[in-house]
Amino acid sequence: MTLPTDAVVKHFASDLPASEARVIAATQVPINVSAFDAKVSAAAWKTKPSWYIVSKLDGAITPDEERFFAKRMKATTTELNASHVPMLSQPQAVAAVIMDAAGKASVASAGQAH
Repeated sequence: MTLPTDAVVKHFASDLPASEARVIAATQVPINVSAFDAKVSAAAWKTKPSWYIVSKLDGAITPDEERFFAKRMKATTTELNASHVPMLSQPQAVAAVIMDAAGKASVASAGQAH
């Protein structure tokens, strides 16, 4: 399964310049639709701290669904005015979330050292 170019430009990467979104469309790799039905045997978020970025302009997964996922995970949540690809449109904001998670995970690990 792949997304048509117009869907990538209008819904998947709507906050990127159209030329960049078209590159994403042209270079996407098909996803096997069976991935959507795959069963997870152990979700890490059930036992580990989690962080989640809600992309408020996401046209692929609705922001309300993302908020539901984040709440269920008890995740530290950041909301960005971004499409489905905030790592491309707002890399500094995504990096800040990753750095926050890494810093807090390091503190938690240090507290568990014996």
